Amino acid sequence: MQKTNNEENEKLNTYIQQIKEDGRQVSNVYPEIDLIREYSFLKEKNPEDATVEKLNIQMNFLGLDLSKIPQQNITDYTVYIIPILYIISSFISIRMTTAMQEKQTKKKENIIDGETGKEIDKEKDENELDTIMQTNKMMSWMMPIMSISIAFIAPLGLALYWLVNNILMILERLILNKILEKEEPKEE
Repeated sequence: MQKTNNEENEKLNTYIQQIKEDGRQVSNVYPEIDLIREYSFLKEKNPEDATVEKLNIQMNFLGLDLSKIPQQNITDYTVYIIPILYIISSFISIRMTTAMQEKQTKKKENIIDGETGKEIDKEKDENELDTIMQTNKMMSWMMPIMSISIAFIAPLGLALYWLVNNILMILERLILNKILEKEEPKEE
C-alpha cells in the first residue's frame, strides 16, 4: 500500500512537470487542482496510464468551475458569484442568530421575574447582557470578514461548501422558530 502511494505521488509529480514543460501554469499552492484541470492534456500525453483516469473529476457546478481560485482569476467575474452569495448568507445567518438570542434573553428575564417574584439584580444582568451583545456584534463582523479572506484565496468549492452550510443553517433556524412560535401559546 505504501509503495503504491509513493508510485502515484511520483506519477503526479511527473504530470506536473509535463504541464510545466508545455508552458502551462501550475500553482505552487494547489498543484492537484491544475492536474484535474489539465486532464485532457495529460490524457493525450499518457494515453495508457490508469493514474491519469483518476484525475478525470468534473469540477463544474451550474456553469461555474469550482477549481478556480478568485485571487488567481481576478478578471473572471464568475469567480465572485459564490463568495458574494456566501457573504450575504453569512450576514443573514448571524442576524437571525443574534435576534433569536435577544428574544430568548428577554423571555428568560420575564420568566425569572414572574416565577420568583423577587427583585433581581438588574444591573448585574444588564452588564452580562451588554457583554454578550458586544461579543455578538464583534463576531457578526469578524467571522464573515475572516471567511471572505479565505474564500478569495481558496478554490470555489470551499466557498460553495460554506454557502450550502449557511443556507441549511438559515432553513434550520426558520423551521425551529416556527416550531417554537407554535409551542409558546401552549406554555402561556
